[in-house]
Amino acid sequence: MAPQYLDNGPLPRAATVSRPPASSRCRWGLIPLLASLLLVTTRPAVSQVILVEKAYEYVQKKEFGKAREAIDLAAANESTALDARTWYLRGYIYKELYKANPATGGELRAAALEYLGKSAQLDTSLAYRKDGQAVTRYLVVTFYNEASGDLNRQAFDKALTGFRNYLQARSGEPPDNAYATALYYAGYTSLLMGNQSGARQYYEQALRLNYRNSSLYSDLTSIYEAAGQDSLAAGTIRAGRQQFPGDTVLRITEINLLLSQKNYRRVEAIVEEYLALYPANVEVMLVAGTVYERISQGDSLSRESYFNKRKEIYRRVLSTYPDNFSANYNLGITLYNRAVDLIKAQQYDLDIVLLYEILEKVSGLFREAKPYVEKAYRLSPGNLNAMRALEGIYYNLNEKEKSRQIRATINEMK
Repeated sequence: MAPQYLDNGPLPRAATVSRPPASSRCRWGLIPLLASLLLVTTRPAVSQVILVEKAYEYVQKKEFGKAREAIDLAAANESTALDARTWYLRGYIYKELYKANPATGGELRAAALEYLGKSAQLDTSLAYRKDGQAVTRYLVVTFYNEASGDLNRQAFDKALTGFRNYLQARSGEPPDNAYATALYYAGYTSLLMGNQSGARQYYEQALRLNYRNSSLYSDLTSIYEAAGQDSLAAGTIRAGRQQFPGDTVLRITEINLLLSQKNYRRVEAIVEEYLALYPANVEVMLVAGTVYERISQGDSLSRESYFNKRKEIYRRVLSTYPDNFSANYNLGITLYNRAVDLIKAQQYDLDIVLLYEILEKVSGLFREAKPYVEKAYRLSPGNLNAMRALEGIYYNLNEKEKSRQIRATINEMK
């Protein structure tokens, strides 16, 4: 997730002071009393204006601590408290103070945004509108950038707060792609925190803004599916597939949705099409194995055919990725379950010769399954499913000591 960057905002401008025309200037000695009185009555206001100018001088020297002291005094006086320039300058100074200490300057940022907002309210001539917006944008974007960093560090609570602050700060503006992106990541962060309801709200807002991200469609489909809203899930995945026809994640999401709906024939067609396009895609091959298993469970007449298809697809994975746990385990279990099915299907009064042939076939399947399940166990020693399958294989192959050792290990883990 690439952070956003904006400039710091323009340096506050110096105040412009117009000189009176020469013809209006007083001659020396003409109204000394009036001049003296004017000096006395305007001194408080002039002193506050001087503080604003002094703050500006400190800004130019990058002495922001001193600039803050001067501008805080000016902002507290009624003669300069209604001046848009005072509040713009104050917002700029606080922004610079925050910039120097972003890790601990949250209050400074909040104050800067408040002062810039007040400047915008007072600025009826729009003299500081452009400059104030530039500084405000810089501060608002810092919420997004900090949230992105927190998300990468898996500080999900802080990340979500940051994205929310960014969205709140931009609530008065027309939404754009940056706003939609923040909505998506607020949803993604909520999902990582296990809050599907919150994720759904953010995702749906991003979708209404036509945010283009394949993961948005995939995640939202899964959320709808978990909520039992199959029609919404189906519509969302269709829309995603139309926008991103070649996206692997969306294809897998569509396959999983159809599997949950037991639409196996449609799934098989999609899988076969995808395998033709991407014959070396491991994830799709593993999904294909699952699809073949589901179909065989509901179609006893085709069970042998899909058993062979499962063996072939897992061997294709292992030919390229011999250490793939799922392929080793699934191939071993495919062979193991086939052996168990053969045993269960036999009748008690079976001819002894035929029984012997079946037992040989069953033992052959257990022997064939053994190295794959052992490999899966080595790849993931704590996997209980692999351990239980291995215990059953050893038992049926009359390797009783190995079977007892695995059983003891399983019991120790309980």
